[in-house]
Amino acid sequence: MKDQNKVCSIEVLERVTSALGISLEAFFHYIQPLDSVRQEEFTMEEIVDQLRGRNEEEQKRVLGVIKALLEDDRKE
Repeated sequence: MKDQNKVCSIEVLERVTSALGISLEAFFHYIQPLDSVRQEEFTMEEIVDQLRGRNEEEQKRVLGVIKALLEDDRKE
């Protein structure tokens, strides 16, 4: 029977995460959850990762949505 434990390179992981549209950190987060303090930092990094590669107009639209959501929270 063949050994089922395989090792892959960081390059392969980068290609996989790129295809999934997530960062390497997000990939490893699913494997080993973070504590609550680190989770907040991870969330911020994930937001930034999602904005990378977007043009300025798209980034401004997302910022507008974030501001609108935060204003709605303040009204409640």
